[in-house]
Amino acid sequence: PVETYPFLKVAKKKGIPSFHERTEYPFLNSTNFIQKEELTYYLKYIIPKFDGIFVITHALAEYFKPFLSANQKIMVLPMTVDFERFTDKSKKIDLYGKYIAYCGSMYTDKDGVPNLIQAFNHFCKSNNEVNLLLIGDNSNEQAFHHIKQLIDNSPYKHRIYCTGQIESDQMPAYLNNATILALARPDNVQAKGGFPTKLGEYLATGNPVVITDVGEHSLYLKDGVSAYLVPAGDNILFGQRLLDAINDGETSKAIGIEGQKIALKYFNYKTQAQKLYKFLKSQQ
Repeated sequence: PVETYPFLKVAKKKGIPSFHERTEYPFLNSTNFIQKEELTYYLKYIIPKFDGIFVITHALAEYFKPFLSANQKIMVLPMTVDFERFTDKSKKIDLYGKYIAYCGSMYTDKDGVPNLIQAFNHFCKSNNEVNLLLIGDNSNEQAFHHIKQLIDNSPYKHRIYCTGQIESDQMPAYLNNATILALARPDNVQAKGGFPTKLGEYLATGNPVVITDVGEHSLYLKDGVSAYLVPAGDNILFGQRLLDAINDGETSKAIGIEGQKIALKYFNYKTQAQKLYKFLKSQQ
């Protein structure tokens, strides 16, 4: 962010409005003295020079407010999703049987893949039909080692599939064909400030979603109404809620449809684009 200063100076001199977007806390990678010094400089001297800021969560808005100048405004712009990508339900994925799907990072615990695997182990004690499909790049063997070890040690490893990286135009079919979509994100600083873009894609399918109640998920979703929300870190309960989503039948389907309505209301890119346009115009 410090590198933006020369561009901001030119923009100010020429009267060009400049805006800043943040989707997570800026201090997440500030681990040494130099990085912390750069963070301080960024907050005190870079942030006030933008005409406006838009962030993905209310938590981020509260974080940045003390550093804004008097004329600056900040806007909360949640993640956006293109619903048209998920309207075609004709493409089938037949390789994995019935499956619970996760898509995202396979290298860290940011999205709770280790928790999801452990929850799936509990789920399998009462269900022998539905598999787990982990969608994401796993080509870096060293980075993938921890998750691979958890899979190899699972008594149900024959029911856990990893796709590796897939093309973005293939993703809608993989998510549309899932019986459940799952995200066991832990309650960490990243979750408090960020908002998972994959959640919007999950909801857009109309399939039931089982997620941990972290960050601002519950600002938009209600447990048992538009999603299955589980306290973070409770892998046994998460496994039980996966079972509920499988066994609830028509109720589960209704929850999926209600979640889709919520996403259409809050995360539709067309609606959000209009809000952003008005925000940008109001700052000029």
